[in-house]
Formats: sequence, structure tokens, C-alpha cells
Amino acid sequence: SSPPRFAESERRWLIPTLLVVLVAVALGVAGLLPQGSGDGLFGDDPGDEPSDEPVESTGDLATIVGTIDFDPQGDGSEHPDEARNGYAFDGDPSTSWSSERYNTPEWGGLKDGVGLILELDEPGPVRGLEIDTGVSGWHAEVYVADEPSSGLDGWGDPVAELDGTGGTATVEGIDAEGGAVLIWFTRAG
Repeated sequence: SSPPRFAESERRWLIPTLLVVLVAVALGVAGLLPQGSGDGLFGDDPGDEPSDEPVESTGDLATIVGTIDFDPQGDGSEHPDEARNGYAFDGDPSTSWSSERYNTPEWGGLKDGVGLILELDEPGPVRGLEIDTGVSGWHAEVYVADEPSSGLDGWGDPVAELDGTGGTATVEGIDAEGGAVLIWFTRAG
């Protein structure tokens, strides 16, 4: 038999590496949660009058408290143990969340994509996302919702798209709010 092609032999480590880096970066910039110092509902003092001056973010970043594998068009499982254990955001380069093995970047023609849900410590605004990886050629859509949904239609419309043609993708200016972020990979690297 002929030796396996490079893409087939290396895909086993390329996809997990992409996903580990993706989630690690998402930890840093998945969303900004403004925090005030007052006693009111939004950090202001109850007696304060609204101001026309723009509100600046404190730069605090959302905290990812868990991840969930997302495979609604497949068997419902893309290494759930790795997601449940937080391997994608634990800061340990020797652990990762990985998808099943697919023979093409289009998921072997079996489905439209796979995803990873980031559960945030509390609902808040999501303003940007950056993914930095050595794997190129991937594509993803970003969804934000109050809580995770088991089907793609439960997430509403995508709030952003990421194109990792060079491995790195950044999107700013997202105007969404929620407690869960879905990174839906529509093309593997």
C-alpha cells in the first residue's frame, strides 16, 4: 500500500493543536465584562444620573469556567471527556480538546461542522475574539447565547466569522451579550 499523505498522517495532532490554541486565546479575549464600583445593578450608585459620556471598559476579560463539545449533526460526541475536563483552557500545553478524525477539511462530507462551547462565569457583553494557531486554512462562526443549546438553531444567528487562512484570526466589534460562546468550525485546518 502507498504511504499516507502528509495531511492524513499529521491531522491527528494538527486539529487538537488548533483547538488548544484557539481556546487558550479565547480565554484571554472571549468577552469583556465591565465592572463598576457602586452598589447599583450595573455598578453605579442608585442615585447617580445617567451620563452622555461614553462608558469605557475596564479591560476585564470573561472567565471560561467550562467547555462542552458540540456535535449536533454527528453522533453527539467529539471527545466530551476532554471538553468536560477543561483541557482546552487549562493552560497546560500537553492537554487539549480534539475532534474526531476526518479525512477532509470539510469533515469528510459527513456534517457541516463541529464546535466547542465556552461557558462563561457570568453573562455579559462579548466584544471580541482572537484565535492564534499554527494551523491555517480553517474557518469558524461565533455564536453567543444566554446559555448553551444542544442544536445549532438554538444559538440564533452568528455574531462573527473567523477565517484562519494564516492561522491567526481576530474579530472585534462584536455586539452580543450572553453566558455562552459557541465556536462552530465549518472548515478544519
